[in-house]
Amino acid sequence: MEMTLTEHVTEVCTDPLVPTLFHEPWWLEIATGGRYAVAEVLDKGMVVGRLPYYPKHKWGGVLIADLPPLTHFLGPAVIDCGGKPNKIFSYRQEVTKELILKLPRAASFYVKCHRGVSDVVAFQGVGFRAGVQFTQELLPRPLDEIWQNMRSKARQAINGARALHEITTGSDPDLFMRFYATFIEKNKGEINFMDNDVHAKLIRACLERGRGKIYEAREHNGDLAAAIFCAWDEVASYYLLTSRIPAAHHGVTLLLVWEAINEAVKRGQIFDFDGISSEGGARAANNFSPTLSPRFTALRESPSMRILRSVKSLIAPQTYYY
Repeated sequence: MEMTLTEHVTEVCTDPLVPTLFHEPWWLEIATGGRYAVAEVLDKGMVVGRLPYYPKHKWGGVLIADLPPLTHFLGPAVIDCGGKPNKIFSYRQEVTKELILKLPRAASFYVKCHRGVSDVVAFQGVGFRAGVQFTQELLPRPLDEIWQNMRSKARQAINGARALHEITTGSDPDLFMRFYATFIEKNKGEINFMDNDVHAKLIRACLERGRGKIYEAREHNGDLAAAIFCAWDEVASYYLLTSRIPAAHHGVTLLLVWEAINEAVKRGQIFDFDGISSEGGARAANNFSPTLSPRFTALRESPSMRILRSVKSLIAPQTYYY
């Protein structure tokens, strides 16, 4: 019988209080410049729940809590108390509510939860608005099975790109970010407001720890045509950043993603396409026949902040963050 995503996570994850790469202290330290905080709940002297968050000041010193750079989700981490499903549900709700009550008051507080959070009922109970976003995931399974389940046009595109390119491993995070920033704007026609220095530091930290890789596709003359960056934890490999030159072969990004999927499967990891930000991105990921998975969000903001955000969205230029 094929293992489900939930069963895979339960079997592989060794620390329920650090369920993802993005919950790890070193990641949060770099992503926030040391300005993150963690709410904790103890039971009989033992930590049973943790909720990292990023308090930052924006718009005249008003406190805003949001996701740190390149951190696409966080959310509460609660230990499994065991027992019947109703007991587990009640315990998670109780601990999560205690975590929320420890959060500072803010004009805006946004949480996007990891795959281990199946609801945001506790957030709703204290005034947060619930939402959902989606990602696409591939369970580790035989590579020939994944290949055969792909769209035939995608397989053809990958084979065509493979004939024209050499796959190499990047070692310079700064070079990667310059390439990314240059061509994401040319390809998308959008403004890139990412902090390239912070992203480069995160990439470098992942490379040093053996927790990430820059995949490059180079033309036969050595020119860089496309590059992607993936980072991973025990459970999953996350497809975080991608860029290519406008004239690159249409299958070159698929080729790099296929290479990253191969390595994730060999490590026994889920390959997480890390969020659907557009219909085009969803279609590209769908070439690999992944599973559509929800990521629950919760937002609490003051009335004045809600009005300000609405006005800002009308006058701000289109932006591209990931």
